[in-house]
Amino acid sequence: MRSIRKRWTICTISILLIVYKTKEIARTEEHQETQLIGDGELCSSRPLINNSSKIIRKGGSSIFQHSVEGWKINSSLVLEIRKNILRFLDAERDISVVKSSFKPGDVLHYVLDRRRTLNVSQELHSLLPEVSPMKNRRFKTCAVVGNSGILLDSGCGKEIDSHDFVIR
Repeated sequence: MRSIRKRWTICTISILLIVYKTKEIARTEEHQETQLIGDGELCSSRPLINNSSKIIRKGGSSIFQHSVEGWKINSSLVLEIRKNILRFLDAERDISVVKSSFKPGDVLHYVLDRRRTLNVSQELHSLLPEVSPMKNRRFKTCAVVGNSGILLDSGCGKEIDSHDFVIR
């Protein structure tokens, strides 16, 4: 009898903790996503990374205006970040496929799934550029987007298209 009561007590406490934590997590997420400021204007609490002039709701109305006055680029930090990225990624070599890298009949292995392959046909080889389109190029803005479907009906198309280069 005593062990049954003990089990019920533990189960009840566990359920209460789960309910409490779930509500706390939901409240925290809601607070992080939006909060009221000043005269009740809706504002995003996460920092805006790009320099969009405004954030648009699906309906098309502006949530808030974003100002970048007084913002200056930290050139030394940009160079340091670029150097660190280049340690792991050579865009000319890793992103671009050029004629000199392959010949018709070669077999390409996908990066994330080495079991999947693609045979380089004569037709495909003829479509490949001679040199990387990235060679000696720098882009002022870049969008890095996923392909899991989260962008579907998000209204982000114009924002993504406004960048000079898009990595998917």
